[in-house]
Amino acid sequence: MMTDHMTAAAAATQTLIEAHAAVKARPGHALAEVLLAIKAVALGGTVAQFVDADQLLDTETFTSGLFAPAIKPLLEARAAAQLRDVPWIVACLSRRLAWVYDFAGDDVAAIEMIEDARSGFQTLGDFEALSRSLNNLGVIWIRRNDLVGAERVLNEALLLADRINVPVERARVRINYGHLCGMLGEYERGKQMLTTAFELLVVLGHPAQTAALLNLARLALAQGRTDEATTTLDRAHKLIGAGNRLGRIEGCLVRGQIASREARHDVAMHFFNEGIAMAAETGALREEKELWEALSNARAAASDFQQAYEATQRGLALDDRLRRERALLQAATTVERRAAERAQHEADIARANEVALRETLSRLERTQSDLERANSDKDTLLAELHRQTREDPLTRLLNRRALDTELERECTRAERYSRPLALALLDIDNFKQINDTRSHAVGDAVLVTVAQCLRDARRHSDVVARLGGEEMVVLFPETAAEQALAACEALREQLSAINWLAMDAPGAVTASFGVAVFRAGDNAATMLARADAAMYSAKRAGKDRVTLAT
Repeated sequence: MMTDHMTAAAAATQTLIEAHAAVKARPGHALAEVLLAIKAVALGGTVAQFVDADQLLDTETFTSGLFAPAIKPLLEARAAAQLRDVPWIVACLSRRLAWVYDFAGDDVAAIEMIEDARSGFQTLGDFEALSRSLNNLGVIWIRRNDLVGAERVLNEALLLADRINVPVERARVRINYGHLCGMLGEYERGKQMLTTAFELLVVLGHPAQTAALLNLARLALAQGRTDEATTTLDRAHKLIGAGNRLGRIEGCLVRGQIASREARHDVAMHFFNEGIAMAAETGALREEKELWEALSNARAAASDFQQAYEATQRGLALDDRLRRERALLQAATTVERRAAERAQHEADIARANEVALRETLSRLERTQSDLERANSDKDTLLAELHRQTREDPLTRLLNRRALDTELERECTRAERYSRPLALALLDIDNFKQINDTRSHAVGDAVLVTVAQCLRDARRHSDVVARLGGEEMVVLFPETAAEQALAACEALREQLSAINWLAMDAPGAVTASFGVAVFRAGDNAATMLARADAAMYSAKRAGKDRVTLAT
C-alpha cells in the first residue's frame, strides 16, 4: 500500500513538471499534458499540487478555447479524488467540470456540478472557492439568458468576494457582473465594475485583465462612444498574447463593430474576415458564427447584397452545425458522466461489501442479540459522553474543552492560509449582585438567556461557548476586526433590549466585551489572553461596552 502511494505521488510530481514545461513551450497547445497532470494529482498528489495544476488548466483553456476534450479526463480525476476521499479536490473538479460543461453547451450537467461544488466548499468553509463557484453559476445563468437569476447569484458572489477580500476573485466577479450590466443596459454601473476589475488585475499581473478591457470596449460601443471603444481596444490588444486566440478573435469582432458603427464598411469587413479565419483555425464555432453574422450586416450596409446573402448562409450553416455538434457533445458528456457514476457506484458497492464482510466476521464471535444490545448501549453511551465532553449542561453552549479544540483548529487554519479570525470574550456585568440579591436560580436564567441571544445571533460558521462562570466566547472565522466589533456592538444592544425585569433580574443586564484578532504565531491561549485583557479594560472604562485588544 505504501509503495503504491509513493508511486502515485511520484507520478503526480513528474506529470506536473512536464505540464509546466509543455505550457511554457507551447502556450495554448498543451491541454493534453495539463489534463494528464490533473488526473495524476487527483490519484496521488497533494492539495498544493492540485492548485498548481488547476491554475495551469485555467490558463490553458482560457488561451486555447478548447473545453470538450477536458470532460472525460476531469470526470476520471474526480472519481479518483472521491476514492481517495479528498473532498476539497472533489469540489474543485466539480466546479471545473461545471465550467467545461457550460462551454460545451450541457446546461443541466453544468448546474448539477456547480451545485455539488457549492455544497462541498460550503461544508469545508472555503469561502474563496465558494465565491468562485457562485461566479461560475452566474455565468451559466447569463448564457441561459436568465438575467434575474444571474444578477441574484453574482450579487451574492460579489458580497462574499469583497468580504473575504481576495483581489483575483473580486476582479473575476466584477468582470461577469460588468458584462451582465451591459446586457441590462446599466452601462455606467457596468463600466465601474469593469474598471475596478481591470485595476485589481493590473496589480496582480493577471491575464484576465484583457477580458475586462474587451468588455469595457463593448460597453463603450453600445453607448455609441466609438473613440473610447477604440482606445480601450488598443490597450487590450497590447496585452493579448499570441496564444490567447479567443481574445484575438474577440478583438477582431469588436474592431469590426466599431468600424461598422462609423460606416467604414471596408475596414469592418477586413476585421470580420480576419476574425473568421482565426475562429475557423481554432475551431471556435460560436465566435465564427457571430463574425459571419456581423460580416453579413457590414456587406449589406455597403450594398453588397450578394456577398451579404452568402455570409448569412455561412452563418446559418454554422448555426446548424453548432446545434448538431452540441447535441452530439451533450450525448457524449452524458455517456461519460454515466460511466463515471457507474464506476463510483461500483466502488461504493465494493466498500460496502468490505464493511459487510467485517461485520459478518464480528457477528460470528458473539450472538446476534448480544451484539445488537452491545452496539445500542455503546452508541448511546458514546453519544452522551461526546455531548457531555463538549457541551455546557446549563447553557447548552460548547464548553471550555470544545472551545479550545475549535479555537486551536481555527488558529491553525488562519496561520496556514493567512485568513482573518476574531474572538470576543464577554463577561456579564454585576453578575455576583444578581446571584446575591435575587438568587442563583435567577442568575442561571440570566446565563441561559444570554446564551440563547448569542446562539440566535451567530452565523453558521461562528462558534459560541461558555468559558466558565458568567464568561462566554464568540469565535468569528473569516472575520476582520471591524466586522467583529460591529457584531459585538449589535449583541451588546440586543442584551440591553431584553426585558430582564420579567425574569426578576434587579434591572437591565449588560455585558462587557473584549475582542482580539488573530496575529501570526497566535494560539488559543494567546488569543484568549488578549481578549480577556480587553474585556477587563471595558470593565474599567465603565462596563457595557466593546473594547478591541491592542
